[in-house]
Order: sequence, then C-alpha cells, then structure tokens
Amino acid sequence: MRLFLVCFVFITLNAFLSAETLTLAKNGGIAILTLNNYHTELAESSAGLEMITKRKSDKGVLYVLLDVTDKSFTLGKAPQVELAFDYYDEGKGQLVVKVDSHDPLYGNSKSPGTWKGVGGVQFTNSHKWKRAKIAISDASFSNRLNGGDIRLQMQHQPLLKLRNVTIKKKLPISESIVSSGLKKKPNILCIVVDDLNDYIGPYDDNNAKTPHLDKLFASGMRFNKAYCQYPVCGPSRASFLTGMYPENIGVLSNEKHARSESPNVLNMLEYFKKKGYWTASAGKIFHGETNVVEAGVSTHRSDWFENSENVLKKKLQKLFEKQHGPISKNKNEWQKYLSDNYVSPERVVQAIPTDLKEDEHMDGRVAARISSYLKQKTIKDSPFLLACGFTKPHVPFYAPKKYFDLYSEENLNFEKVPPSDWAQKPKTAIYDRYKGFGAKFGEYQPELRRKWLHAYLACVSFVDAQIGKVLSSLEENGLADNTIVVLISDHGFHIGEHFHYGKVTLFEESARVPMFLRVPGMDLKGQESNSLTELLDIYPTLVELCNLEAPKHLEGKSLLPILKNPNASVKESAYTVVTRPLKGRTIVAKAIRYKNWRYAEWDGPADAELYNLNTDPKEYRNLIKDPEFAPIVKKLHGMIQARSQ
Repeated sequence: MRLFLVCFVFITLNAFLSAETLTLAKNGGIAILTLNNYHTELAESSAGLEMITKRKSDKGVLYVLLDVTDKSFTLGKAPQVELAFDYYDEGKGQLVVKVDSHDPLYGNSKSPGTWKGVGGVQFTNSHKWKRAKIAISDASFSNRLNGGDIRLQMQHQPLLKLRNVTIKKKLPISESIVSSGLKKKPNILCIVVDDLNDYIGPYDDNNAKTPHLDKLFASGMRFNKAYCQYPVCGPSRASFLTGMYPENIGVLSNEKHARSESPNVLNMLEYFKKKGYWTASAGKIFHGETNVVEAGVSTHRSDWFENSENVLKKKLQKLFEKQHGPISKNKNEWQKYLSDNYVSPERVVQAIPTDLKEDEHMDGRVAARISSYLKQKTIKDSPFLLACGFTKPHVPFYAPKKYFDLYSEENLNFEKVPPSDWAQKPKTAIYDRYKGFGAKFGEYQPELRRKWLHAYLACVSFVDAQIGKVLSSLEENGLADNTIVVLISDHGFHIGEHFHYGKVTLFEESARVPMFLRVPGMDLKGQESNSLTELLDIYPTLVELCNLEAPKHLEGKSLLPILKNPNASVKESAYTVVTRPLKGRTIVAKAIRYKNWRYAEWDGPADAELYNLNTDPKEYRNLIKDPEFAPIVKKLHGMIQARSQ
C-alpha cells in the first residue's frame, strides 16, 4: 500500500468587525497539527495575518481546514457566503476549496454529502500576491471546534502562503444570464468519455452492447478518422479544450495544466462563458480536480464526483470478515491486512462488479447532475454549454454487476497478435503499462485478454446507459431541437493489441478516437466521414456553428465543410505526439496520419515506423526499411518537421 503524508492545519475563524464578516484572527485561538515533514507558522504583516505552510517534498496533499465558529453562520442562516483570501502565486500547484455538503451525490447512504468542491486557484508562478473569491452556497457550518467546515486542499506545491482570509455573508446570486442578443444561439452539450476506443456499436464492434450510442450516432455524423493529439488524459484535454497542439500549449504530461502553462489562452468553456453562455461541467472535463479550480473562471458551476465507497476496500473487507470475523473485534488485524493487500487500483488494475446503485457510481452522479441542469428554468433563458465528463471505461474497471452480466467471456472475439509483431518495430515504442494488467509482453494470453475485455466492455455498457439518461433528459425538457451534441473520447485504449494494455502509444488503437456531431437544422442522420480530423477541431467547429468570432490562437480547423459534405476535407494530415524517457532524457515521439499512411518518429528518423493502413490496418508490418517506400518516408518526415517548427 502506498502511503502519502498529509498535513492538517486547523484554524478557527472568530467574529471580526461584525457578525456579517469573519476573518482569521489570533485572538480566536488557533490549533495547528502538523506531521514531521511540514512546518506551519502565523505571522503579522502590514497586509494582515499571514499563514505560511511548508513541506520538504512535493509529494502528498496539504489540507487547511477552516472552522466557522460564529453561531450566525450555522446552516440555514447563511445560504450563501463568500470565502476570500490573498495567496502568494509561487509555483504551479492547485488549491482546491471544498465544503462540508449535504448533497447526496457526494457521499453514501450512511454519510450523505461530505466534501464538495466549490472552486479554487491554479497557480501560474507569477510571484505576486493575488486575491481569490470563492462563492459557497451549501456549506453545513456546524459550530464544532476545529470542525473543518471548509477545506483548502493544496496539490503539487510544497509551499502555501495565505493572508486576509475572510468569510462574508452574501445574498443568493441568480445564475440566470438572460441576454436577448443570445437567446437564439444554439445550446451545446459536449460529452467527453475517458479511454473510449472504437469498441462500440456505432463503429461496428461485434462484442459491444451500446444501444444508446447506437441511437445517438444514427441521429448525426460519425467521424471515422478522428485523432487525439496526445494519448493521455491531461495533455489531450488541454489540447482540445484550448484548440492548440500539446507542444504549443506547453502540456505534455498530467502534471501540467493549460492555465499555468499558457494563462492568456482562453479555453473553450471560458470562451463561451465570456460570450454570454451559461457554462457548467460535471465529471472529468479538465484533468482531475482542475474541473473544480475552473469553477467561476471557465464555468459558472463545476462538479467532481467519486464513488460512494471504495470498491476495492469493500471487497477486501468482505474477504477479511469471512476469514477473521467483524472488523470491530479485529481492528489491528484489519489494518495490517489492509496494508498488506491494498494496492492502487489504477496501477495494479482491478475489475470488480459492484452492488452499488448507478447513482452511487461517479458516472451515475455525473448523469444526474447534468440532467438536473437540463431541468432548470434558468438555463433555458439563455444559451448554455454543458460539459459532461464520464470517467469509465478508465481503470479501475468498476461497474454495477448487471453490466458485467451482459457479457460472457467465452463469446468475446478478438484477433490474435502475431508473434512476429515486434520483429521490426522500434523498442522505444513499447510502453510498460501492460504490467499493471498482469500481462507478459510478447506472450499470447487469451484468457487474460478475455478477462480485461469483459471488464472494459462492462464499463462501456455502463457509461452507454448514463449517456442515454442525459440524452433522454435533453429530449424530455424540450431542448434537443436547439442543442448541438458532440461526443468524443480523449484518446483510445489497448486491450491486448500489440501486446499492449492502456494507452500512451501511437498505434491506431491509442491515437484514433470516436467522434460524433449532431447539429440542429442539419440533416446528418446516419452520415459518416472518412476525412482526417483532430480533437482540437471541435473548438473552432462549435465557434463557427454558433456564428461567433474565432479566437486567434486556435490551431484546429472548423469541421463545418465536412458537416455540409461528408466527402469534403479540411486538412491533409492528423498529428499526435507522446513522450518517452530515454537514456536519462525525455523524447517527444511524433506521428503523422496521412492518406493511407501512418508514420512515426521516436528518437528521430533513425527510429521510425511506417504502415500502409490500407493493406495492413492492424499495423503489423513496419515498412520503414523497405527502399520502395523511401519517397513517402521523405515526404512524411518533412511533414513532421513542418509541424515541429
């Protein structure tokens, strides 16, 4: 079990000036609990009481809990408050503000609510003091000493400086942004599915059971040759949300964020918000809890959910109690058992059918939240952009048991990888994620592959059902006729192809993604396009469909010409990159998809791949050393060089 050091800092807020405003003050008493790797101090400054928290390493999470002790701030008496503070913008970490909430979508049956993210700050390393204001509408202020009703969660940053911390009562703010000039603009529903490859009915997969996706894709245009720009969650999302290539936005890993790397670039949600749209996200749109940090900046509201319980921990608990009896009578043994057996279910992948209800899964909660927005009268007064982010089929493979029951492993079909697959491929292209699935590279393991394919498809069918709920809500609330629907995946996913599991490769299974568009007023039913497209084309496409002026930074192309004519083309190639550690440095591997070719350079043209996808769609035969194809290699190398400038 991997342990992270956590620092809890408890600070009591006492009344200052009046009962309408609370501020951090020494005379209210301050309780500080730190671990050895942390140091926290309070200091008076000309700008107010300053709190400085340090830690020796960049690992772990720092929590600062603010307790509201003034009785006038109890639940029901302060329906909305504003938390404000100055923060010193040093480093590129994230500060997430969470509140103790009674919203049942955030907890479980025994403890409804728990922590809900309400906003935050993305550090941009400006080395300046900045002011942050966070609106809080449903904190359950409890009057507990050190109760920690408001939690500031610091990630990826070893130093936090705050001052002038205040909490002020505010009247509820209407989120209606009625604008007569925008009433006739189309709405946008953008559905982003994590790790979804083409194992779905609309792409003619013979295993998948996806009735809702089948119905959706029959109502609009399917893009058969759409590609992500980086086959990992964070960089891919940063790219399509900004409409820029990963190298240019500066995000080539999950640890970096577009807001800190390119703070002056408007992302898609922020752009539409500035144009008068009501924007909201639920689930995974930006990478991780960046969704919460963007609340109030890119979105009017933003939600990040978790499952109502730790599925792997519950499984271990059942196994323990079967062997040792109730945990309450064997607490020490349980802790040792948990320490010995608990693993990261993302690193050592787990497939577990759950007995949770659908709305106790994070994706069920996403569907519930987006559906609740579609029912609100306020968003019907103005155009909206709802970003709906489903996490499955991302690992771990957790889904309600009934979705696992849809499939029988012995009936699943897949193509055997030839033993010679890697005879001519550059070894740099290998990614070791397969180890987390218990696979042996280069070895044919059909039973293992069936196990993971079964679990993957169960999660696909589960998320298909959640997509169906959102689309039904769109119809039931009379919004379908004026709402653009776009559905994409952030990248593909391997289930045994090329002996790989997961993503982070440049093969078709990893780089190619499902893409779908349905546009009011356009007869696109059942149409498909084989034109090359990229995920970063979504942003300029939506801008043009809404008849707005495109931001100058956009590097994608509008797909409107293809929507008008599926045989049209807006670009001659698609570009995907991925990084690899190599001999003490990090290389950026680059791939071009052009006509019937895929060409990739790992450590330059001497370590390359070339495939003819017309004759070799599974990319088994690397043609890079065949002199017959030297002219096309030269051409594609030139295209990569041009992209890199």
